[in-house]
Amino acid sequence: MRKFLSLFLVIAIAGCGDLTGVSSNVQGTYQLYSIDGQRVPVAFDTQYGQDIFVGGTLRLNSDGSFIETTHIDEVHAGGTDRVVDEEWGSYTARNGNITLDYDSGGWVDGEYDRSEIVLYAEDAYGSTVIIRYRR
Repeated sequence: MRKFLSLFLVIAIAGCGDLTGVSSNVQGTYQLYSIDGQRVPVAFDTQYGQDIFVGGTLRLNSDGSFIETTHIDEVHAGGTDRVVDEEWGSYTARNGNITLDYDSGGWVDGEYDRSEIVLYAEDAYGSTVIIRYRR
């Protein structure tokens, strides 16, 4: 009985992630899939024209760090500029919940499963934006 209980505790602890708060089943690279229910590419009107989110990735590393890369076409009167935006930081993921803490400041909360991460970000107007990344 004692051996069984010890084995059960080892399995239960291993399934919860390590001491960094990182669940091992969330690590990997995810592709930007949709923003507010619209599949990428997604266009947003801006003061100067349009920003078209054409793609991106979210890479979650085993050490609890992440890199988020977004490819945006900025369309304006003078033409189109491709912008690559990269953000770094650390993340915690446990029991289906994830938080990205950006080195540049701020954080984003969300949810995850084995194939998808859903982030709930706030736009410049205070509205919630739902961002989906898929493996």
